[in-house]
Amino acid sequence: MVVDDSIVVDESMDVKQENLKRFAGHFNGNEFTIRGMKVDSSKDYQGLFGYQVGTIENLTISYSYVKGNDTVGALVALNGGIIKRCSSFNNEVVGNNKVGALIGVTASNSNLDSIHTADNVTGNKYVGGVIGYVNNNVKLSSASSRGTTLGKEYVGGILG
Repeated sequence: MVVDDSIVVDESMDVKQENLKRFAGHFNGNEFTIRGMKVDSSKDYQGLFGYQVGTIENLTISYSYVKGNDTVGALVALNGGIIKRCSSFNNEVVGNNKVGALIGVTASNSNLDSIHTADNVTGNKYVGGVIGYVNNNVKLSSASSRGTTLGKEYVGGILG
């Protein structure tokens, strides 16, 4: 599936059917921390940003709870853009499939740099300490995870 003529997303994900509104701007967190965020849903695409194709940088999320069904991440559920110098720690991130501490799914041609986590992540399939599911042609530089990642299939400390 191709979204916005340049973002290639996994075939099982229908962004248009979900009626997701995409963030396409530049969000600079200025080294601030979002603390105590709570997302408790049974729907797909749950996170601070549901779907983003812009740039998110210099932000930390801590002591938060994020729960959804498929494609769940504390910062971004579905990433198709740039994320740099972002972190999350002491969060609980829970979902079914494609669950990551920071990012649920990152689409092709995304760019990720200096992303770090120390969270508890729980899911079923494609569960990662940083990113749940990664498409082709993603640039990932300087990532780390120090937390607990639990799942049944395709589970990894950094990537599911």
